[in-house]
Amino acid sequence: MFQEIELKLAVSKASMEDILSSSRFRKMAKGKVKQKSLVSTYFDTRQHTLRKSGVVLRIRDDGKGFEQTIKMPSDGPVGLRNFAEFNADVSDMEPDLSVYQGGALTEPLERWRYRDANLRPVFTTRIERDAYVLKLGKTKIEMALDRGDITSCLQGNSEQVCEIELEMISGDPVDLFDFAQSLVEKYEVWPLHLTKSERGYSLTREDLRPRAMKAKKVSVSPDATILQALHQVLDAALEHLLVNHAPTLAGQPEGVHQTRVALRRIRAALRVFKDVLPWDERMAFNGEFRRALQQLGTARDWHVFLAETWPRLSKAAPAGVNVKPLQRVARNQRLASTRESIEVLTSRRYMRMLVQFERWLASIRETGELAAPIRPHAERVLKKTLNDLTNTDRSLKRMWGEELHDLRKRGKKTRYAFEFFNDLISADGRKLIKSMSSIQDSLGEANDAMVARRLLILLKPGVTDAAVVQFVDQWASDRIETCLNKASPHWIHVRKTAADVSYLAAEPPHAD
Repeated sequence: MFQEIELKLAVSKASMEDILSSSRFRKMAKGKVKQKSLVSTYFDTRQHTLRKSGVVLRIRDDGKGFEQTIKMPSDGPVGLRNFAEFNADVSDMEPDLSVYQGGALTEPLERWRYRDANLRPVFTTRIERDAYVLKLGKTKIEMALDRGDITSCLQGNSEQVCEIELEMISGDPVDLFDFAQSLVEKYEVWPLHLTKSERGYSLTREDLRPRAMKAKKVSVSPDATILQALHQVLDAALEHLLVNHAPTLAGQPEGVHQTRVALRRIRAALRVFKDVLPWDERMAFNGEFRRALQQLGTARDWHVFLAETWPRLSKAAPAGVNVKPLQRVARNQRLASTRESIEVLTSRRYMRMLVQFERWLASIRETGELAAPIRPHAERVLKKTLNDLTNTDRSLKRMWGEELHDLRKRGKKTRYAFEFFNDLISADGRKLIKSMSSIQDSLGEANDAMVARRLLILLKPGVTDAAVVQFVDQWASDRIETCLNKASPHWIHVRKTAADVSYLAAEPPHAD
């Protein structure tokens, strides 16, 4: 088995040409540059059994022979893509799973019941590769410059490949990120989350194209150290952020929303671990993520207004109040703000920040407090976070405007903190999460109503009638009141039970 640890970067065609013609990398290279023409065919069953199991099977022809590879995700450094790779020579482009008999894949293959006869070509990649082995201090990496295409074997449709793969050979991942940072500063490159296999599958079916994804459950082991928990939480948050990058660039409203959720979860994680992280670096990254979050806010507001708020306004509008023009206005505003969001997420500042953040995470060592068990830290954080949320005597019905908005933000931070430590939470703690989620849902609806009122006030004079603005103002007030009435019982429950709850499940007894 071979452990593959890599960082992928998309690159513009112009920058690819600049890199290929640069003598800098040839001078840095240890040995000659390897130039190869690679034709790889990826196989799966008709039902995509391999893909659904997280497995990739390909056969590659490099002009000298055929190599069959099975790849599966594995654990590894945070911020990098990590795979377990099983390679074997085969005689042709036909899959032969028998070559793995007697090895680590014997049992999985039997359990998954893969059979050569059930496999068929799904897509093919044709890549021109220039590979450099670079020595960066004590670290050695391979930089592969890939140009070519991916073609579906069934539909025949294809897309271009122009990317850089930075693969760890030995040494410290921090050096790899430093090198990636140097590329970001000089060339038009940006982090690429999708592998060639994921892009290939997306060509086979419309529903496999990149789409907005919600955050996956975070799994923090009860016996983890603080640093291990930090990596597990932030690795999941980064995965959530990066997987929604392509859908957001495609203009998907849910992509914008999930990108903002991912940014909030990263900021919440930095808050959860703030006592054990360097203040200056944590605050710098927190500020950059906050900036990106705010810049995407307008697009999200108009997406919600058009998809959810306007249909409600249209239904509730009395005779004589024409809200139809609002739909056209909202569409124009959504289009403009979505373009602005894409500019933010493709800016050099944002790309640089992502690589710097991943580099920072890779540089943190497990020393001092970071080597301590996670449970005591988690309990302190959850108690303080929940106390910050409930430390008020005011009922929801007596709150308004900024106070409600602040409560909603604190509620999100609290809920995220509990979700980060989901595997450690007690039954009572899980009930609290449900109550907080109900509160957040209602406060979110109330916020959408407040946003609708604010968006209309910010429009240029004459864009809509005064009667429409007055109607929206009254509609928003009524809806806010309804949402707060709905959330009040849950808020009362959280405030009454918070102080008496045992947040963490009992620690399992240790075996003798």
